[in-house]
Amino acid sequence: MGEEHPFLPHREPILKRRKIGYILLLPSLLFLLVIIIYPLVYSLYLSFTDFTFGKPFTFFVGLGNYQDIFHDEYFFNSLTVTAKFTFLTVSTEFILGLGVALLLTRRFKGRTFIRTTMLAPMMITPVVVGIIWRLLFQPDFTILNYILSIFKIPGPLWLQEHNWALISVAIADIWQWTPFFILILTSGLVSLPQEPIEAAWVDGASRSQTFWYISLPLLKPLISVALLLRIIDSFRTYDLVYVMTYGGPGTATELLSYRIWKEGFVFQRLGYAAAMSYIMVFVLTILSLILIRSIRRRI
Repeated sequence: MGEEHPFLPHREPILKRRKIGYILLLPSLLFLLVIIIYPLVYSLYLSFTDFTFGKPFTFFVGLGNYQDIFHDEYFFNSLTVTAKFTFLTVSTEFILGLGVALLLTRRFKGRTFIRTTMLAPMMITPVVVGIIWRLLFQPDFTILNYILSIFKIPGPLWLQEHNWALISVAIADIWQWTPFFILILTSGLVSLPQEPIEAAWVDGASRSQTFWYISLPLLKPLISVALLLRIIDSFRTYDLVYVMTYGGPGTATELLSYRIWKEGFVFQRLGYAAAMSYIMVFVLTILSLILIRSIRRRI
């Protein structure tokens, strides 16, 4: 009765393997604890204090920072500007990316070269993208205004006018991140099952009908994930604004990430900035949950 079955694995070697596995995982867990978890916990603690650079004493203020934020017109302005920027960039990038992806699924000469070239903007760092487009939008020597002058259209002061500044930053972001949607959607269109598409063609469906009623519903989970990633990334946009407009003119391009940086490192109110960043995390979490729920319904 007490003898072990010759074909079953011994209990002792399995336990030893588990211990070795835990030991091997320990450095990674410590790394995560130090690099990710500790800053999150410490920044959460700071959001409940009045920590300010150069101030000798730090006091616990509880929800005071959060109460002040909800009475801060600059915070609501930056949240509104971020919402406008996110909607403008992500929707445009998606529409352009889907259109180009549909073209790239067709066979024509130079398709591989075009696919490779279109990924180039995504490989450039946002700071460099900001410098490129800041030069392009300069009113004195910009090629954009020269092209408009050929058609007798007066070129605006792209980065200096209140109504055009956010659009200018959005154009730079669209130029850089449209290839992300092109890449994701092209791979999704290529990997779709061909049986339902071919069956629709046999039944007399047109290309547009096949796309709207078969291809697009099959792509919805992939589209939702791509939109989620880009929305999160758009909320975190800081580099373009810092390089191109410094949040101006006035507060026309002051995105939430830029406002948090300003509060923390210009006004040196790090506790207040930490509270702002956690509100941004809360907003992004709600948006993520909505998109994830929509993905699960369609799978």
